[in-house]
Amino acid sequence: MGLVALSTKSKATFQLPHEARTPLAGALIAFTVAAVLAIFTNLPRGSEEADISGLAGLVEKYWDDAEAEALRAVSTNRINVLFDARRVDKDKAWALVGAMASETVAVAFLAWAMLKIV
Repeated sequence: MGLVALSTKSKATFQLPHEARTPLAGALIAFTVAAVLAIFTNLPRGSEEADISGLAGLVEKYWDDAEAEALRAVSTNRINVLFDARRVDKDKAWALVGAMASETVAVAFLAWAMLKIV
């Protein structure tokens, strides 16, 4: 923003060095990638969960089954839900790592541009 302010003054004499344009473009791209990845981490994501109507039907159908069979079915369901939740969390975590890495690249590009300007 400071560069824009300097270059748009009516009597501005500041001229952006040509060598600074490439790193500034790289910074813009990297910041854009970081923003997209950061937004992705907050998007609602579908995950596997127990179907309520299906569970209600199972209760009616298997109510008289042995306790061990019921515990196995409940445990299997919980494991499936937990596995899918961890998959979604892992995807979001990698997107966040990518966003932070892109921000780091963008800052490096800005530093490079500043070295060309100063």
